[in-house]
Amino acid sequence: MNRQKLHVDIRLMTVLILFALCVSATPAVVAEDNSSQFAGRADSCDLQMPGDVDNDGQINVADLDYLVEYVETGGPAPPVQANGDVNGDCCIDEDDIYYLVDYFFHDGPPPVECTCIEPPLCCEGQMPGDADGSGQIDAADIDYLVDYLYHGGPPPEVRGNGDPNDDCCIDLDDIDFLEAYLFESGPQPVECACVTAPLCCVDQWPGDVDNDGQINVADLDYLVEYMETGGPAPPVQANGDVNGDCCIDEDDIYYLSDYFFQGGPPPVECTCIEPPLCCEGQMPGDADGSGQIDAADIDYLVDYLYHGGPPPEVRGNGDPNGDCCIDLGDISFLEAYLYGSGPPPVECACVTAPLCCVDQWPGDVDNDGQINVADLDYLVEYVETGGPAPPVQANGDVNGDCCIDEDDIYYLVDYFFHDGPPPVECTCIEPPLYTTCCIPPIRGDVDYLGGGIDISDLVYLVSYMFSSGPEPPCMDEADLDASGGVIDIGDMVYLVAYMFQGGPPPMDCPQ
Repeated sequence: MNRQKLHVDIRLMTVLILFALCVSATPAVVAEDNSSQFAGRADSCDLQMPGDVDNDGQINVADLDYLVEYVETGGPAPPVQANGDVNGDCCIDEDDIYYLVDYFFHDGPPPVECTCIEPPLCCEGQMPGDADGSGQIDAADIDYLVDYLYHGGPPPEVRGNGDPNDDCCIDLDDIDFLEAYLFESGPQPVECACVTAPLCCVDQWPGDVDNDGQINVADLDYLVEYMETGGPAPPVQANGDVNGDCCIDEDDIYYLSDYFFQGGPPPVECTCIEPPLCCEGQMPGDADGSGQIDAADIDYLVDYLYHGGPPPEVRGNGDPNGDCCIDLGDISFLEAYLYGSGPPPVECACVTAPLCCVDQWPGDVDNDGQINVADLDYLVEYVETGGPAPPVQANGDVNGDCCIDEDDIYYLVDYFFHDGPPPVECTCIEPPLYTTCCIPPIRGDVDYLGGGIDISDLVYLVSYMFSSGPEPPCMDEADLDASGGVIDIGDMVYLVAYMFQGGPPPMDCPQ
């Protein structure tokens, strides 16, 4: 029994020894330890909080501002780069801005966590300098930027392409940079400084035309003086383009007036860098608007300045000498240009040009600095008894009809003694003395109804001559051939020829 048990024990021990030997002979299988591989990623994602772009520990609108500044204006990168990749596409670009806007304001999805460790700033499709998007950088890109910055042309389709100098801002410096690169061996355009680049309007505040830090009526005065009388340009040119059409003209005056006095919209901000003074349709010297500059323009200005004729339709065309003032100097300038080899008319000195009446004060006939009954005496003596002319001729034209005659005496009497209207200012430069009822410049208004010569004047004349009709109110008007006040068949023949046969116009009114 004991021998049998010992035998079993020996066999069991043998088995155990053999098993131990097998185990010791088999190589140990060790499980792969990936902890170090995931430890780095875990550490990196632990630092990440996509959406917390400024890394202040919270996600709010300040992060959106930070991201916009980084992507669009070259501001500092996010302290943790991946926090700017809020949509999780491993690329920081405008899509992340839109994603964050949607999250904050439209209940969009939250930022996507931990997709990349270091997502780059992405500038897909950019070729800085290729402003016109043609696929190459050349002089046409300079032209494109000039049109955009100065004339309100379209922006570059890929905004970063308009920013070749790497300042995340499209401005005049980019034009200079491209010119240097293309024509002076300057440095190459800088790639991917910003995803997009805005039009930069440093120091602009449209509407603050005088640049005093506030927008008020003084700016309207400054703008009027600049455009209409050749006053100084706005210190910041773009501040005069209040309606944002990249052009400083009369429309800006109307826009600012509407803003101040009619509750109109405020000035438009940042549409152009250097909007020019715009003189569309001007051809200084072409006073009559015929499309050419010739002697007829001198006649037109003479009629306007001396006889109260219509002003030039485009006021700047009456100012060929460029002093922003239509006066006798413009007649002399045109005469010198047409007949004496004088300089050509000056282009676009002012958007408009007023009739200039320097030293005029209608009503102060004796030029003593005041309007009183002594002026009435002076005017009566001049008109009725051949006394001296007013020192400033236009001061005797108190009713503003560009003619000194008895009507001015009656007008002044009414003003002094019957509370009539005051003298009319600045209608003509040198109104002549008329001792006739004829209304200048020519005769022919037989019925004396005004409005030019028409068939009713011929009917009136025929009725007077052949049907015992009423006498013409002004015989000088009916004396078309200036035969000395005698109305006869010659006057009727003259009028018929003028009206229907291309004959010469009636003679000028007598003075």
